[in-house]
Order: sequence, then structure tokens, then C-alpha cells
Amino acid sequence: MIQTLILIVMLAAGGAIAGMNTSVLDSPVALSLPGLPNVSLTMLRILAGMGGMLVLLWLAGMLDLVIQRVQIRRRDGLLEAKDLEIMRIKAEAYDQQRPALAEIRARLEKLTTPLDRGVAVRPEWASDEASRTKPEPSMTRG
Repeated sequence: MIQTLILIVMLAAGGAIAGMNTSVLDSPVALSLPGLPNVSLTMLRILAGMGGMLVLLWLAGMLDLVIQRVQIRRRDGLLEAKDLEIMRIKAEAYDQQRPALAEIRARLEKLTTPLDRGVAVRPEWASDEASRTKPEPSMTRG
């Protein structure tokens, strides 16, 4: 986006400068290039060539941007596929552990059932606990 704005500003500035100096635009300029002796160009053609080069550079930048966005989308797709695969592996591991967890739960319930019955048979243990937590009346203010 910034490239486009800079290109528009540069082309507009070049057009404004050319508009102020219209008499100079048609004047010939002699250039000597290796392999091409005595090339005669006008300032208008030179400015048009420079504008064309700017547009080509802008198009190259836009093409580069499109290529980078495609690569980013491809990487995002790969990362999403990797995340889904990791979730699938975790789900399979959890499913494999569920029978073992159920077996452990069943064993613990078998161990705690006699303990629960033992507490129910001896209610004095529960009353001993209650008497320890209650404050004695002689120690309270009142």
C-alpha cells in the first residue's frame, strides 16, 4: 500500500514538473551508450521511460507481496494441520488411558468402601472429632 502511494506521489510530482517546463520536454538530448553511439532522445521520452520503470518496480513489489501472502497461507494451513494431528494424537492417548483410569477408580472404590463402613460402624469416632472442635463452655466469655 505504501509502495502504491509513493509511486503515485512520484509520478504526480514528475508530471507537475513536466507541466511547468513544457518547452524543455521536446528538446533533444544526445546520449552515448556503449554499443549505441549518438542516441538522440527527447526529455519527454526519458521521463516516460523513468515512469515506466517506476511502474515496473511497483508491479514487481506487488508480485512479491502476492507470493509472500501465498507462502504465509500455506504455512498457516500446515500449522493448522499439525495442530489437528496433535489433537488427534492426544485424543487417542486419552482414549487408551480411559480403561486404565476406570480400573484405578474401581480399585480405589473397593479400598474406600470398607473404610466407609468402618466409620459408620463406630459413631464414637465421629463424636470424638465433634467434641474436639467444639469449645468448652468454661472457656468462652459470656
